[in-house]
Amino acid sequence: MKKLLFVTLPIIVFSTLLGLQNFARADRLQCQSNPKIGDRCTARVTIRLRKVESDGSDEYHNRFEPDPGWVIEDFDARSGERGRTGEVSGPTATPVQAGNTVTSSSYAKSQIDRVDETTQKLRAQFGDLPIYGEIENQARTELSNAEETAAKFTTSNRGLQIDASVAVEGGCHHRIFGKCEDWGPGGSLDTDVFVYLRYVGTNQDIDRIANKYIDQANQAKGQNLTANNSAVVTTDELPTEKNSVSACSSTYDPRPYRPGTSNWDGHVGKIAFNNGTNRIVKVTLYHPDAPNRQFGSWNIQPGANTFLGDNNYGMDWGIQVDNSNICILKLVSDFSNDSNGAHFQTWPERLR
Repeated sequence: MKKLLFVTLPIIVFSTLLGLQNFARADRLQCQSNPKIGDRCTARVTIRLRKVESDGSDEYHNRFEPDPGWVIEDFDARSGERGRTGEVSGPTATPVQAGNTVTSSSYAKSQIDRVDETTQKLRAQFGDLPIYGEIENQARTELSNAEETAAKFTTSNRGLQIDASVAVEGGCHHRIFGKCEDWGPGGSLDTDVFVYLRYVGTNQDIDRIANKYIDQANQAKGQNLTANNSAVVTTDELPTEKNSVSACSSTYDPRPYRPGTSNWDGHVGKIAFNNGTNRIVKVTLYHPDAPNRQFGSWNIQPGANTFLGDNNYGMDWGIQVDNSNICILKLVSDFSNDSNGAHFQTWPERLR
């Protein structure tokens, strides 16, 4: 199974360089360009220190703080070591209070209540439309996931103080008239500090989720009003391509979405599956040329965002998670063509 490798840098690390031969950098691994709540990212801080001769030491001191919405799940200060000589201290990584802003579970809960209140008002004015229940359930699922993630990880809202130093081993071994004629072995350190991060979102993320569903509900109320002032809205009239009644079925029928039909949009790419749950899920694909037969399946680990193989798939393929109905890929995913190539992105809550 191939892990997604994203190159956009959502985390800023400020470094202080002390000494001409001392430098540090931070690489980002497995980072999404537009993170969703629950996404993970790894930052690798590289430290190289050199001290050839003279008293004193070459030092590295830096505070690492995640960007807003990110928290540090864990860190490893020693596994990336490649070499050390002379007198070496560190590296050490000490948790410190971070000033970054993350969402709170109470704020996510308040937005769930806001969606419920809006839906109740619309029902009272326009009748109990089936579409309101669908919109409300989608909002509850996404906001509840945000609430759970925030409650679990915001307690880890912290930064790291990273320190290391090297010195010449034994200092000066022999001096003549106050001048050192024989220095000990030079000191050096070449290592990585790995920082493992989780995106829990900000209040702005929660607002966007709630506002999206409230906007959908408000748009639905004005569509196809009948004489008794109640709206008859089909799921195809939703402003986004969230899965609807026709998106998933117990039997997979790709014919309405094949090339040459009005639903075919030509999108082809890899499939990225983001398992934001705390359990392993099984994802199965179905080929539109053989809709009754499974093409392949993948077990996705909790928290993983993974490509389903190296193949490219058309938007008319069928996709299933665990024992769910089989869904049309186009209707339960977001398609993008960016630095990671053309790909569909989806997650368990989209397939119901």
